[in-house]
Amino acid sequence: MSILVLTLGLSCLSLKVGAQFLKPHVYVGASVGGGLSIIVNQNNYGFPEMNYNPAIATQYGVHAGLAMRPWSRLQVDYQIYRSSYRFSESYSSSSTDGILSLRKQIDITLVNIPLTYRHYIINPDLIYAGNEKSISIALQRKNTFFVLVGPQISSFKRASVTFQKNSAATGFKWQAADLIDIKPGFDGYVPIDEIPDHLPEDSRDLFQKTFLCLVGGVGWNLILSPGLEITLEAQAFFSLLDINSSDRDLQNRYLWRRRVYSASDPDPYYPASLQVLTLNAGIHYTF
Repeated sequence: MSILVLTLGLSCLSLKVGAQFLKPHVYVGASVGGGLSIIVNQNNYGFPEMNYNPAIATQYGVHAGLAMRPWSRLQVDYQIYRSSYRFSESYSSSSTDGILSLRKQIDITLVNIPLTYRHYIINPDLIYAGNEKSISIALQRKNTFFVLVGPQISSFKRASVTFQKNSAATGFKWQAADLIDIKPGFDGYVPIDEIPDHLPEDSRDLFQKTFLCLVGGVGWNLILSPGLEITLEAQAFFSLLDINSSDRDLQNRYLWRRRVYSASDPDPYYPASLQVLTLNAGIHYTF
């Protein structure tokens, strides 16, 4: 009797896993991860690019996917991404500030929606699905490596930009600063009448509301049980266009960008790029 029950159980297991590989199926899940990020060419109202270090980034979200073939899946994610970036630099100013040391901090929260194609590196015998051999191979193959690539839409859910300055005028102590407080330090780089006096109330105005990214990565998938899988993946994405706002105020001044006068400008404006590398862990259930 026990042998019969065991045989029936194995048969059901084989059929479920076999069905998972033999026909398209849907899966849903969640993931969490973290890593490093930088904003390249984060221009600073006429100053040259400030010094920076990689920032810690975190993200979490949910996903849904369609496994079209044993070796291919299409997945869409909804992710919340957070990071805090710190910049610093010292400048020689002809103003009474003398040497001006400047700090800038950018805190952002993004909503990321990547659409990725995932190619699983599996035994080619699984291509001939529909026979006992392919089901047997599927049962024995508990883990699989895969690669992923696709576009991503990112939008700013929250942003905060703050400055601090340190100079003779502050007694060489760090203090909070608005643009009007640090404009004298810009006089050697760009006409200060082109710089607004204050940061906008909503720092999101300094950035593009939505921007396009490219996502890529590699991963490892482990079958815990029929229908239940976990994944580990190293994923990177970077913005394809400038993430800074190109809007201007009523006086035709850029809110963020430095005006470019000519190709011979010694410090021209360069588009800012968000670049991120994370390690993510996920779990999903296959229907």
